[in-house]
Amino acid sequence: MSFFIFIASSNYSIALDSFDRISKEVYKNINLRLKYKIDSKILEMEVIRNNDFFLFLDQDLDGTPDSIDNDIDGDGVDNIADEFPTLSTEQGEDQDKDGIADFIDFNYSLNIDEQERDYAAIIQRDVFVTYNILIIPAAKTNLKELTAIKELLQLELTSTTDNLKFIVLETQSKDQFMTRGLYEKEWKQLILYKNHLKDFNEFSLTLTHEYFHFIAQEMPELYNHFVNEVGWNNKDGELTYQHNCDQQETSYNLVEATLINTDKNPLMKYDNFPSDYSTVSPTEMFAEVGTAVLLERKRHERSFQKRFYKFERFKSAQAYYEMARLLNIP
Repeated sequence: MSFFIFIASSNYSIALDSFDRISKEVYKNINLRLKYKIDSKILEMEVIRNNDFFLFLDQDLDGTPDSIDNDIDGDGVDNIADEFPTLSTEQGEDQDKDGIADFIDFNYSLNIDEQERDYAAIIQRDVFVTYNILIIPAAKTNLKELTAIKELLQLELTSTTDNLKFIVLETQSKDQFMTRGLYEKEWKQLILYKNHLKDFNEFSLTLTHEYFHFIAQEMPELYNHFVNEVGWNNKDGELTYQHNCDQQETSYNLVEATLINTDKNPLMKYDNFPSDYSTVSPTEMFAEVGTAVLLERKRHERSFQKRFYKFERFKSAQAYYEMARLLNIP
């Protein structure tokens, strides 16, 4: 037993020495580019992704391996907002002293047109100060998209935002090529992949969908109430759907319910599902129903109609009623 511990400790020390040599460079080769301009000098760096770090390293010795540590160097600044995420003595410059490092500050970002930069910076700062959520400009964006983010937050669908610290605008996922958006509860961030969003309507739909995944995490009682009321049940590890909890209806298990976009999917016949994707799971149903109800004003737009092609039927569904009630929509 002692021999095993000695070997593990030795390997760990060697790995730490190796890590020290590359720590100043590794953050430069993570994912997608942040482009910004300081004193007429154009700079670029990458958005950090933890899975690029060695699995068993723990630089700040906090007991959390670097590969799953939100703050690798233990300096109190999340990796994604830290210009030097592996150096505890440096976090990056903040010339305007607004609490947002220059490399992710819209005041200096080249991912926004120059004529929109000042107002973009105001939106970023207002969202940060009001909700403690930082918008990260790692892909080209515009005021229309940033305003949509701010207006969604201003609805205050949750009283707190503890499970959302970052909204990241990126180009595309390096792991899931066709992914439009993602809410990562472990990192408390909502990501929008701009290369996969063909227009503002798709941006708005995806933003809202992923925001409802955050709501499910932030307000688990509300989420559980909704999915239980519409017919989802998790008993002894078996997930089933029985339409509106009606005992006269057939109970389907999740394996049957995930036969999306096929004639064999039994859930497609029920009005509780406004889209094909909403039949995948309770969490996706919650996000899709929330999006359809909240953005009903867009029902005449092509992107909405294509996604929620069963919307007219859905408007008379129990799921529509429950979500509208939970969102206080008359």
